Amino acid sequence: MSRGGELVAARDTSGGRLIFMWYGPKSLRLFVIAAVMVVNGFAASLLLYALDLAREQHEQEARSTTRNIALLVDQTISESALKIDLLLREIVHELESDLRREGRLDAVAVDALLSDRRQWLAELANFRATDASGEVLFGPGVDPGSSVNYADRDFFVIHRSRSDAGVIVTNPIFGRLTNGWLIAFTRRYNHPDGSFAGVVSASIPVSHFTAILSELALGPHGVALLRDSDTALITRYPASGVVSQQIGTKIFSRELSDIIASGVREQTFHVYRTGDNVERINSYRRLSAVPFHLVVGMGADDYLEQWREGARKAAVVMVIFLVITAGSAWMAVQSVSLTRKASDRLRTFIDCVPQHIAVLDAEGKIVLVNNAWRNFSIANGGAGDGYIGLYYGGVCGETKEGGCPSAVLSMGLRGGMRFRDGGELWGWAAQGGCGGGLPVRIVRKRLPQDGK
Repeated sequence: MSRGGELVAARDTSGGRLIFMWYGPKSLRLFVIAAVMVVNGFAASLLLYALDLAREQHEQEARSTTRNIALLVDQTISESALKIDLLLREIVHELESDLRREGRLDAVAVDALLSDRRQWLAELANFRATDASGEVLFGPGVDPGSSVNYADRDFFVIHRSRSDAGVIVTNPIFGRLTNGWLIAFTRRYNHPDGSFAGVVSASIPVSHFTAILSELALGPHGVALLRDSDTALITRYPASGVVSQQIGTKIFSRELSDIIASGVREQTFHVYRTGDNVERINSYRRLSAVPFHLVVGMGADDYLEQWREGARKAAVVMVIFLVITAGSAWMAVQSVSLTRKASDRLRTFIDCVPQHIAVLDAEGKIVLVNNAWRNFSIANGGAGDGYIGLYYGGVCGETKEGGCPSAVLSMGLRGGMRFRDGGELWGWAAQGGCGGGLPVRIVRKRLPQDGK
């Protein structure tokens, strides 16, 4: 016998016949709805957790990439700066040696020296030299009739007043000979008595730093920029048409401002809204050999591109899963609804039957009775509710005439019956006298009731 069903017991009042019919499975409506909610909620939670881990991994990779690129740029610029300073020292040494030997500088020899050192740097920098008044006397672009003076430049004022200033790296200045923005590396040189003789400079166009930044693989939405010692913008790649992102401007994010103010050497940070409205992960680095600030950033649209594609695919899978489970739930609810309608028809039917009918669950407890059963119970001094919820065998054992011993019910519930095709009738399971010698016939049949 199948489990999870109910047994319908009917007594034939005219012939004393007791009929047992097996009742269909219990309703799964609430269970199905709850199961769909729990399963989809659990699946969505797992999906969101996996996507969150994947996003964090992509962000961590972007952080690592920007840090490594910033370090590489620092090493490249610092290496060039050290070479330039080394050549400035060498030029200062040559000029001071000439002043000691000759008491003056030979223009042809100094120009040749400066041109030769420029070649050593693959024409990266232009070397020039001034006299004590600031007049530019030697180097490329200096014509005998021209008059270019550095006396008003900050670096010249410092070198003239301080013999220990060492190398000075300027912020971007506009070149009077090149008519373009440049960064100058400068050193002082002296007369034999130690007095100020002039300044030697190596000027590097800002475009050189822009070229370095342009070679970085940061993606279409990436950015790299340099700021000087006063945090003014030196260069940015790619170039921006935004006014606040032009050379010399000092407008930048609060996050970067706090990092620079803290004095840290390097730090990676996330900016959700930048001057060009792009979310980025940036790595800041204070350069080693020059007093500049470097920022290297990757756009979220670039480092999250693969993650977003995966998230879209996962969302499609989740929608399909939701449709399948919701559709299955709908079909189950429809099935329950049809079963309930059949149950209602059963109630109407058994109330119209003159025989005494009781519907039992799998444990033999009464769950439904018809009017004939209920009236019979009341007429014989029984309960008005027809003993709903009580064990059927106990109820029958307590009736006076016509009662049935629980052994007959046990036979009906536990087996010994020959199954007949179609499930309509299983055949004779027991027959004999019962409660006054009435003949008994037991039949099991599946019938729906209350959506079960």
